[in-house]
Amino acid sequence: MNAIQTITAEIAAIRGVSVEDIVSNRRPRRVIRPRQEAMYFAQKLTPASLPAIGRHLGGRDHSTVMHGIRRIEQQCASVTGYAGELETIEQRLKLALPGGGAARMLPAEDLDIAELARRIDAAVRAGETVRLYIDEVAAMAARIVDLESRIGAIRAAISGLEPIQINIVETPDLPQTPVPVIVETVAPLRAAAEAAVKSWGDLQSRRFSRLERAAQQAFDRDFAVLKTLIERS
Repeated sequence: MNAIQTITAEIAAIRGVSVEDIVSNRRPRRVIRPRQEAMYFAQKLTPASLPAIGRHLGGRDHSTVMHGIRRIEQQCASVTGYAGELETIEQRLKLALPGGGAARMLPAEDLDIAELARRIDAAVRAGETVRLYIDEVAAMAARIVDLESRIGAIRAAISGLEPIQINIVETPDLPQTPVPVIVETVAPLRAAAEAAVKSWGDLQSRRFSRLERAAQQAFDRDFAVLKTLIERS
């Protein structure tokens, strides 16, 4: 089991419901509270994105997960003793997680790279120690390598382009001496490359959201245009 599944199973055992109840669409109060607690602890104890948490908890969308987390936070503030109860549960969950909660065993696609980058930036600016888990480092490195590879290919293609020189001869209104005319080919390629890079950035910022599919299609389309221009040059 990964970390979210482990948390869900522990919450189910603590609250006396089944895992199937938590991930189902059933809405009795005895099921809703544990489901929201699973969302709350998955967000707190793992680096998973909200859409990833939703996928592991019955295929729910990120707005449902966000609502569940906020609901638990509100109850911590308003219900006497509930915050302390959750602290006790958290300690049990940390013991159940790999490495006592130190290892965050999640597949790379479930990691929110944008949120990870913001967390690192905030820690660095505040002069705090940055704690990274092996899953986070591996996922971030894979994204960087992939991005560098794609952008590097685009830059290499553009840097090798030369303007096309056309000699115009036997034109009645012009001298018969060949006149060099430079046709600019770099500009449209540069524009196409910038569009492809922008689409790539949009795709990365929309990973694991409802907009990811559209962003992927936009990037594929812009990259295909760029590839065609390069092949024709």
